[in-house]
Amino acid sequence: PWKDGLPPLANGIVEADLSDIIAGRMTEEGLQVLETICDAFRAAQLVEADLSDNAIGQQGIGACKSVIGKKSLERLSLCNNGLSEATMAQVADILTNDEDGTGSIASRLTKIHFYNNMSGEGGCSEFVRILEQSKCLVDIRFSSTRARREGSTIVASALDAALADGRNADLERLDLCDNIFKDAASHDALFRALGATKCLKYLDLRECDL
Repeated sequence: PWKDGLPPLANGIVEADLSDIIAGRMTEEGLQVLETICDAFRAAQLVEADLSDNAIGQQGIGACKSVIGKKSLERLSLCNNGLSEATMAQVADILTNDEDGTGSIASRLTKIHFYNNMSGEGGCSEFVRILEQSKCLVDIRFSSTRARREGSTIVASALDAALADGRNADLERLDLCDNIFKDAASHDALFRALGATKCLKYLDLRECDL
């Protein structure tokens, strides 16, 4: 509600750091806190949101959907959230949704960070759904997600396909640390993708079994 004829302060916020706001709380209380804070930004035109370091399960994604589902969103970080394969599917559903015909959030993102989650092979497939709709990413972090050989290969292939198609052509930062690019298929896809970048300034391929 407006106070003294003025809109709520949250309405004018464009960058929201909501990391580590429910650590140590019981699940029910944490979800209530997360939902209450995220709902405060319903009318805001958020451009960047960082929800890292919160224990977000499947219920947690619903609690913060008012932030993750912002059509204005361009930069999103979900690091160290304990995201499972099922939770990654929920995130991908939200980011690739285009029911109103104005384009998906994924198609507008310039930054996406997933780090230190537990989404595994299935989570790689869900991340690929996001990459398939991406057009203007300049900062990608997909590392330490318990991806194995098959998942890492499909991520590399999706990056390769996007860049070959002229999408994400201004990519500047790429962090794929702790993935497994061990076979010929993943090698070829990854190296083609890297060869197609023209603006890359930062690259992390540590612990990738190259």
